[in-house]
Amino acid sequence: MILIKRTTLPIDEKLVDKITTRQLEKSASEIDIKIESSMFTHGTFDWVICFKAKDMMHAKKFSEIVNKTYWGYIGELHIMETLFPIRIQGILNPEIQKLKEFL
Repeated sequence: MILIKRTTLPIDEKLVDKITTRQLEKSASEIDIKIESSMFTHGTFDWVICFKAKDMMHAKKFSEIVNKTYWGYIGELHIMETLFPIRIQGILNPEIQKLKEFL
């Protein structure tokens, strides 16, 4: 996932168009990235994008696309990788005991 904190630059019509036309999804699919969720949030970060990538190299390429697409509006961008899912979309991981291998 990517956590984004935006700058104080006011949002303009051009940025709204980029978001609503799903320009980022089109760019992501070109490098085999599948965006699963994209959420405007309240808190430390302003936007969260959950996606699937082949590997960390592809995830980093995607983060560069995000930076380029929203240049000037991103103050911070952090990539986080899921190491072990405990619950996804309400479904408990049936192999929850394997969490011990990570701790």
